Amino acid sequence: MNIRDAGGPVIGALCVLSLLPITYLAVTAPWVAVVIVVGIAAALMIWQKPSALFGAYLVPLLIGEQALAVLIAQDQGNTVQKLSLILITVLACLMAGVRRPPATVLMVIALYGVLLGNALLTNLEPPQTLTGFLASTAGYLVPWLIFAVDWRKVSPDEPLRVVSLVPVIALALSLLLDAAGVIPLFTSGNFDMSRLGGTLPPAYLGAAGAFGAIASFWLWLHHKRGSLLTLIFGILVTAASATRAPVIVAFFVIVCLLLFTRRTRTRISGVVRAFVLLGLSFAGWQIAPVLIERTTGQDEYHGDGLSGRNLAWDYFWGRFQEKPWFGHGPGANAVLSQESSIALVREYFIAPHNTYLQLLVDFGLVGALALTVLIASTFIHVARKSARREKVLIASLGLSMTFYAFFDNVLAAPQIYVPMALILAAFNGMADKARSAEGMEPRREQLRVERVKLR
Repeated sequence: MNIRDAGGPVIGALCVLSLLPITYLAVTAPWVAVVIVVGIAAALMIWQKPSALFGAYLVPLLIGEQALAVLIAQDQGNTVQKLSLILITVLACLMAGVRRPPATVLMVIALYGVLLGNALLTNLEPPQTLTGFLASTAGYLVPWLIFAVDWRKVSPDEPLRVVSLVPVIALALSLLLDAAGVIPLFTSGNFDMSRLGGTLPPAYLGAAGAFGAIASFWLWLHHKRGSLLTLIFGILVTAASATRAPVIVAFFVIVCLLLFTRRTRTRISGVVRAFVLLGLSFAGWQIAPVLIERTTGQDEYHGDGLSGRNLAWDYFWGRFQEKPWFGHGPGANAVLSQESSIALVREYFIAPHNTYLQLLVDFGLVGALALTVLIASTFIHVARKSARREKVLIASLGLSMTFYAFFDNVLAAPQIYVPMALILAAFNGMADKARSAEGMEPRREQLRVERVKLR
């Protein structure tokens, strides 16, 4: 098969696999990694596969900032990861074209700029280092920039296929690095249990697996090849990470798609349905005892099963009360965490594992409420103009993210906010394309009638 005929995600996956040894052997500075990404993008242009660029999103999603710092032998993994996301989005705009995002997305971007300007003008103190600043602020901007890509020119299969492949390739890379003795495949949790992690922290690998399962299920409903395997694989990876919230999110969205989309359109055979049920049952059987133990068991952080979140929440709530109206400024969570007297908070809670509390600390009550309303409005906007099946997925994803945001850093982890934005932006572009086609139909009919009259 000619390389030109290969699918975009396949080319993207090959680029990622080639990036690993190049990075491991040749990268001596963070900027070299950025140059490599530019080179990959140039290769994609030569292959005339603009949609394949979305496979480049795999790079910052597959390798966590700590693993990336180990590979490049410098403590700049976070900076490289976030800058790569911005660079890939800009290149995607250049290759696929630029389109004005929905009004709610533009308002999110504008509001973030106003809040950042207010913080600088009023002498609030966001992190002074680029690494610390990007750690807490990239999620406020990067996912919404993805909407600027002209998604009407890209099939939604492309970005969803990329999302579905993330847990597969992440595990493959983790196995390679574990075999090389660079990064262990499993990590120990609070209850002396093994959790699958590898190149990502278990919580973020679980998020990647959950979004991979959601994207795979949508592709499976549309009878795309290989989607059943990536669906089962994503569920198993999520289960092996022993992460509670992603498991709940994935199962909630998948069940909603099964219950509220027309079954006549899916045509799921009995054998396939039994196979999927077997996979789901096996995953549930494997993960249920672990989740119960993590939730009800005794851990070293006050024995409440929250993995120390209660300590972080108490601390950050106190810092929010210091400046309740406009907050400490974008990215302040990363700095304030280092001022805590609790070692656990300083080491593990750059963000408080509660997105609502993170927004309150950074932007105060005014900014947090405005951003929350605008983000929710974006989900509603895309869902309202989408077709039935996409409407169900977007609505169920929005509800599950509302829950997810209470227990994790939804706007601080790219493994969460990038897949979320890719799915939303792709469906938004698909809805715009369908509406444009509907709008052109009356015009075509009018031209046909005029031609008949002229004859």
